Amino acid sequence: MRPSRGVWYWPSLLLLLVAVAGLGGCSSAAWQSPTSEVLKPRLVVITTTSLVSGLVRDVAGDRVEVRQIVPPGADAVAYRPPANVTGLLDGADVTFHHGLGLETGLGSFLAVAAGTGPVVGVADTIPPDRLLPPDGNGTAVSAAVWLDPALWTLALERVTDALEDLDPGAADTYRARSSAAGVRYAELSRYLAGTFAMVPGARRVVATTDGGLSYLLAPHGFTVAVLPSTASRPWPTAAEAELIADAAIGTGAAVVLVPARTQASASAVLTSALSERGSRVSVLPVTLDSLGRTGSLEADYEATMRGLSELIMVALVVEGG
Repeated sequence: MRPSRGVWYWPSLLLLLVAVAGLGGCSSAAWQSPTSEVLKPRLVVITTTSLVSGLVRDVAGDRVEVRQIVPPGADAVAYRPPANVTGLLDGADVTFHHGLGLETGLGSFLAVAAGTGPVVGVADTIPPDRLLPPDGNGTAVSAAVWLDPALWTLALERVTDALEDLDPGAADTYRARSSAAGVRYAELSRYLAGTFAMVPGARRVVATTDGGLSYLLAPHGFTVAVLPSTASRPWPTAAEAELIADAAIGTGAAVVLVPARTQASASAVLTSALSERGSRVSVLPVTLDSLGRTGSLEADYEATMRGLSELIMVALVVEGG
């Protein structure tokens, strides 16, 4: 005869309640809620610039929380952070900065960061014989090594080593992602070579106020004439514009490349000085030391470098024709 509901229902319910109570007593290692540490980033990483943030994300992906100091598009050399920026160091495991003296306005912040955990200059271990002379930004060497994917690969390896030391349990993941990024950077170098090959040899002369562009152009057979420049603000003054214009005309270059981080009026002032001299040399602002906001095309290092090479190639082919 089938037992009635009252015979079997309550004992079964009692067993179920006991089982649920038992789960509550299990250790967190056996069961964790969706908001537990399992799903949280393993490391909190401070970065100074968008370029450094890009390196960290290439190596670690979503395994880290990135807190960036210099806003996208800002001048990494001149940027001065607000006083409360040190609050970002709360809970931080490591601070990555570019190094080579680039972030001159972040010295105090980096000193505070050194008291909270490791501070790593991603470009500081690049061999000195592969660095260029000063570029007018007040540094001992030209810091714009990201413009050469081969050198930026060395910075990538520096980030990888540091993250492996901090989080050895994820070393295999970091190394695999770093290797994949290194392959992409090598492909980027080949893309740059193909793009610049479209510029006839006689037109591979560029004038610029930022000697760091030599990292990008010299490996591809360009002559890069570095024009006089100062850190004056606003830049350039009328006298400086005249000096730069005369020097640019003397190089025989068809295009003058200036950092887009300078004031919007800078290109107009320099263009006016060239025009007054009857010169057809054009002025081309280029973004050199920052990536765009996260999620934008300009936030991707490889896409930014491809776009920069294409912009320069077209300007030289058209203006030099």
